[in-house]
This record gives sequence, C-alpha cells and structure tokens, in this order.
Amino acid sequence: MNAIGTCTLNKVFLEFSERFWSEKDSYFAFIDGELIKGMASTSRRFYLFESLWESTRTSSLLAYSFGADAESQELLSDQELGDAVVNVLSSMFARERIKVVRVKASKWNSDTLAKGSFPFVPVNGSPEKFNIMSDPVAKRIFFAGDGTTTLFPGTVRGAFASGRREAARIAALYNR
Repeated sequence: MNAIGTCTLNKVFLEFSERFWSEKDSYFAFIDGELIKGMASTSRRFYLFESLWESTRTSSLLAYSFGADAESQELLSDQELGDAVVNVLSSMFARERIKVVRVKASKWNSDTLAKGSFPFVPVNGSPEKFNIMSDPVAKRIFFAGDGTTTLFPGTVRGAFASGRREAARIAALYNR
C-alpha cells in the first residue's frame, strides 16, 4: 500500500446571489504570481474555478485546491473557505462586493474513510502496484476502487470498472 501515493483535491461549492462572470466561461484560472507570493497562508490559495451555470442555470462556482493547499484548507470552516474564495474572485473580477448565498466544501484528506481524493504513482513507482492492490485474500476478501486498477486509476470510471471486475471474479467462484 505504501507504493501508491494519495493526493488531495478539494472543491469549495459557492452559490452567489448573481452571476458576475460570463456565461461563456466554463473554467477560469487565477494566475497572479505577485499576489500568490504575498499570501500569508496556503489555506487561502485557489487557482482554478469551474462555472456551474451551463449545467445548473444557477450562479454557482466550484473552486478547486490541490495538495498541501487543499490539506491546510481543511482546518478552515466552510464560511472561512468561502471568504477566502471571494477574496480571490474579488481581485480577479475587480468587484468589491460579491454576495455568497451558500458555501459547502469537501475535505477529503480529513475523511477517515478516504484519507485523500485519488491515488497516484509516485516518482520511481510502478503502475503495476494498482493491480497488486486488487489481489483477493484467500478467495474471501475482494478489493475494488480507483486504486486497484491500471485502467483509469484515480477516476470514478476506474472505480466502476474495478467493481465490475470483482463482481465477475466472485461470480466465477460460485459458477454464476
């Protein structure tokens, strides 16, 4: 298990009283090196934003954070995270007041059952370790999930495919 790394990617969902970005913008990024350098804490960094306008017709965004930034953000409340995101968005869109209606954040690294968002192969690692993780124990314990397959590892698609793989393996044991 130690041969597979776990990365944290968190999302902060924000619903606003009005949309202040173009409806054509599905994604946008925050790239301002000077402002990033000036931030006192990594818990306030957000770089990538996804508009949910096209799929939901609501004035909602997802703000993404990765790695150490995402992990440190898990110590903040949803409200504090919302304030941090609004701070970044205010500088991006040159708006002083952005009214947030609702905030909800994922905290994958703090989740005792997940301990991160998705698996990855570390430097000098081997993708074959994902397949080793799928080896059954005494034909009684079976493993499925995005960290047990080299076919789309770290994705819902990979997790689903591995579930089908294990279902077929169990069915074969019972000749079904």
